[in-house]
Amino acid sequence: MQVKGMEMAAYDPGGSWGHGLSYAVANRGGCHMSAITMSLEVFMGFLNPYSARNKAHYVKFFENLFAATASFHTCVFAALIQREFRI
Repeated sequence: MQVKGMEMAAYDPGGSWGHGLSYAVANRGGCHMSAITMSLEVFMGFLNPYSARNKAHYVKFFENLFAATASFHTCVFAALIQREFRI
C-alpha cells in the first residue's frame, strides 16, 4: 500500500485515524515522520483512535513541530534518545 507514491511505514492507518490523516496530508505521502499522532492514539490512549475528533488539530501541530525539528538538521531519533538518558 502506498500514499502519494511512498510505501506506508509499519503503521496501519485503519487502527489510527489521526495517523491516516497525517499520511494523507504529509508532503511526502505515507511518511511516519511528518506527524506521529499514532502514539497519542494507540500507545498512550490519549485520543480515541477511531474518532475524527480533534485529529486535524493534532496533525497540524505535529506537522509544524516536526518541520521545525527537521529544519535544525538533527536526527529526531537522536533527540528522543538523549531525552531518555538525561541524568
